Amino acid sequence: MLAGGQHIDIGDRVLIGHNARIEAIGEGDGIKLRIGNRSRIGPYAHIGAALSLTIGEGVGVATGVLIIDHDHDFRDPRKGYYNTGYLLASPIVIHDNAWIGERAIVLKGVTIGKGAIVGAGALVNRDVPEYSIAVGVPAKVVRRFDFDTGQWVPV
Repeated sequence: MLAGGQHIDIGDRVLIGHNARIEAIGEGDGIKLRIGNRSRIGPYAHIGAALSLTIGEGVGVATGVLIIDHDHDFRDPRKGYYNTGYLLASPIVIHDNAWIGERAIVLKGVTIGKGAIVGAGALVNRDVPEYSIAVGVPAKVVRRFDFDTGQWVPV
């Protein structure tokens, strides 16, 4: 499903799996969601942008991944949470050649560095440095790539 297409820019040779939900929501003009060339979005992924969500080139997004740059506004429970017209949003940037593992969740305000890996089932609520591996709930960096030795090393 593609919703809000006028606010979405999809690059060349992007593969999108079946039943993926890709949407740009809310008011305003311009592009809110960019997916770079040669990226792959797995089946059943949900990618939602209310403010700004950028996926670089050559990024792998596995099956069932959730990436959203917004939450429903929960600050005042007297207003309710859903369909109030109020969202809390902060940009997401996923740099080139990153890999987001199956069923991972990437929340608002996060930057995932170039060549980084997010493990399956991880909950990413803070930045992941380039060329590192983050796993767990919440996601924690456990390895980084050492370019001198050509190996992933513990942090």
